[in-house]
Amino acid sequence: MRREAAGKTRLNCPCGEYIRGTDEADLIAKTQAHLAEFHPGHDYTPDEILFIAY
Repeated sequence: MRREAAGKTRLNCPCGEYIRGTDEADLIAKTQAHLAEFHPGHDYTPDEILFIAY
């Protein structure tokens, strides 16, 4: 049986973008890249990103 990796790997941005990572670190990197491109000036810490992720 395959086990899922622990941690949060998905996030729905309030703008409607669905972001998915392979693990928490990947999700954080992809979310920060999305924020930089589409929401300049809205910087979130990794803990803040994981708080709204699932």
